Amino acid sequence: MNTLDLSALVQSGEICDGLCLAGRDHSGADLGGGFFSKCDFSGARLSGARLKETVFIECNLSGADLTGALCHHTAFHKCDLTGAVFTGATLRLAKFTECRIREARFDGTTPVMLMVIKSDLSGATFAQVVLDQAIFFETGMDGVDLRGAVLKRTSISGVDFRAMRIDDARFEMAVLNKCCFRGMGLAGVVFELCQLQESDLSHARLEKANLAQANFKGASLAGATLDEASCSRALFIEANLQGATLRKTGLEQALLDRANLSRADLSGARLREAALRGASARDASFVGADLTHADLSGADLEGANLTHASLHRTLLHGVRDTRATIPGRAVALGTDSARAQAENFTPPY
Repeated sequence: MNTLDLSALVQSGEICDGLCLAGRDHSGADLGGGFFSKCDFSGARLSGARLKETVFIECNLSGADLTGALCHHTAFHKCDLTGAVFTGATLRLAKFTECRIREARFDGTTPVMLMVIKSDLSGATFAQVVLDQAIFFETGMDGVDLRGAVLKRTSISGVDFRAMRIDDARFEMAVLNKCCFRGMGLAGVVFELCQLQESDLSHARLEKANLAQANFKGASLAGATLDEASCSRALFIEANLQGATLRKTGLEQALLDRANLSRADLSGARLREAALRGASARDASFVGADLTHADLSGADLEGANLTHASLHRTLLHGVRDTRATIPGRAVALGTDSARAQAENFTPPY
């Protein structure tokens, strides 16, 4: 079937079922609005084709060339797209569900609100691509190439990034909850305004990373290196930072309530107006740290070292400070008796 006949069939509204179009050249074809079921496009050329609102169900597009194709609101369901080439294609609102997309190429694409659901993207390439509002859900991503990519408002939850290539990738307002970055070298990475709740970043190297306003609630950063990172207004609520190093780290107005900072090194850290309420900071080092106006109410500071720390109006209400070294306590605010009485109040019935 030649391109004109195929386009005419599509425009007539007929369902294209079981067509064998393997290896055919349909470059530039207008297949917009078409419905293809169990068709064989393996090795076919669809470069520059118009596939707007086209539906492919259980089709074979392995090795197909879709370079520069218009895939606006195009749907692929249970299709084989192994090795398919989407270079330069427009993928606005495109949707892949239960597809095999291994080793596919998406470099140079413009994927806006792309959805990949319960699919296999192993080995696919998104290098230098700007992924805006994309969603990857229950999708295999081993070996995916995201080098130099920008993930803006994109959701990739529950994925092991150690099996991916993310050199020079940038994450902006991305949702990366329950992901694994354990032990990865992420120096200078940008996670600004990102959600990383319950993610594993233990022993990761995040020196000079931009983590401003990122959410690490319940995340593990045990043994991680965050020296000189920018973490202003970041959320580390109930996060595990045991043994982490945060030397000269910017933690202005950060929330570390109930965080585990045991044996962490926060020497020279900037914690002005930060909240560490109920945090566990046993044997932690705050040497030379700026804790001006910080709130450490109920924190466990047993064995902590606050030598040369700036404690101007730092709230030390109800802290546990056995063995702690706190030379500048005189300018801090101690336990408020009325507040303590209220906190310890027991109803008479």
